[in-house]
Amino acid sequence: MAQNATTSKPTEPTEDEISRWRRLFNYSRLEAISLINAHRSDITRIQIPDGHWVLIKEEREAVGPSVSLILPSLDIPCTSAS
Repeated sequence: MAQNATTSKPTEPTEDEISRWRRLFNYSRLEAISLINAHRSDITRIQIPDGHWVLIKEEREAVGPSVSLILPSLDIPCTSAS
C-alpha cells in the first residue's frame, strides 16, 4: 500500500493501455481512461511486483486474461457488448 500511496498523481494512460482496456472490458475510450486513472489512484489496490511481472508478462499477455477473474479483483464494472 505504501508504494501505491507514493503515486499520488498517476501518469496518464498510454494509447496501448487504453486500447487494452477497451478490448478486454468493452469500454468506450473515455470509460477506459477514467477507470484506468481510478484504478491507479486507488492506494488499496494490490500490485504485482515488477520483478514478478517481468517473469510472467509474455505468457499472461499471450493467453489473455479471463475477464470474469480480473473484474472482481479490480472492483470495476464491465460494460456489455453493443
